[in-house]
Amino acid sequence: SVLGGKNVSATVALTGTAPPGGAKIGVSSDNTAAQPPATVSVPFGSSSATFSIPTSVVPASQTCNITATLGRSSQTAQIAVVPALQLVLASSSVVGGSGNTVSGTVIIADNAPIGGATVQLQSNNSSATVPNGGVVIPSGQTSASFTIATAAVTVAQTVTITATYAYEGLRQTAMLTVTPPASATLTGVTVSPGYVSGGTNAIGTVALGAAAPVGGITVTLTSNSPDARVPPFVTVQQGATTAPFTISTSHVPSTQTVTITATAGVVTATAVLIVQ
Repeated sequence: SVLGGKNVSATVALTGTAPPGGAKIGVSSDNTAAQPPATVSVPFGSSSATFSIPTSVVPASQTCNITATLGRSSQTAQIAVVPALQLVLASSSVVGGSGNTVSGTVIIADNAPIGGATVQLQSNNSSATVPNGGVVIPSGQTSASFTIATAAVTVAQTVTITATYAYEGLRQTAMLTVTPPASATLTGVTVSPGYVSGGTNAIGTVALGAAAPVGGITVTLTSNSPDARVPPFVTVQQGATTAPFTISTSHVPSTQTVTITATAGVVTATAVLIVQ
C-alpha cells in the first residue's frame, strides 16, 4: 500500500533481454488514484526497468490495477492507495444498550510526534457516544483504539462517527447502525410434515423473534377445517422461542388443504397442511 499523494516504485520485467532499440511497454491504470507513465522503456540488453507511479490524495482506500502490456502479453499488479487518516469500526451495526459497545481504530500515515497525536472524535447521534477528548496515538505509533458506547433504541439509528486530526487537517467518517433488540413477537408458524394421511397427526410449531418474557407468550390457534383440529392456544414458555402443538386429522374422502392460523397480539401467521 502507499499513502495517497506519494509515489510508489514499480518494475516491469521481460522473460529475456530487450532487443536493439529497447522494448517499449505500455502501462495503464484503472483508477485515477494511481497514474503511471503511458510507456516504460527497457533498455537494450536489459531485462527490466523500474519506474515511479504518482498517486493522488484519497478520502478512502482505493484499489488500483496497474497493467503492463507488450505485444499480446499483459501482466497486472495491484496498488492500494490509502488515506493519510483512516477510521475503522470493528462492526457496522450493533444492538443498542445492554452494555453493548463497538471498537474503533484511528490510523495515521506517519508515526505520531513526541507527545502523541490527538484525534478528535464526534458522534451525531446520542445512541452511540465516543470518548470525550478523542483518542491519543502514542508517540512513535500510527494507531490507537477507542470504544463506542451505545444506548437502547426503539427504531434503528444511523450514526455518523467523525475523526479529525487537526495537526494535518484531516477528517474521516464511518457509519454505524444502532438497532433495537429483537422482540418476543410472533414470527411464524410451521407444520411438519406438510402432507399427512387422514387420521394421523402432524406437529405444528410457533416461533417468536426473541425469548419469551416472564409468564411466557400465549399464541391463539385456529384451523379453517374440522378435518384438522388444533388446540385453542399454545404457550411459549419463559426463555423459549418456540412451542410445539399437535394437529389431529380425520379420514377424508378427498384431499383437503387446511390453513392453520396462529395469532399473538396484533401479529398473525399461517401455515398450510394437506390432508389426504
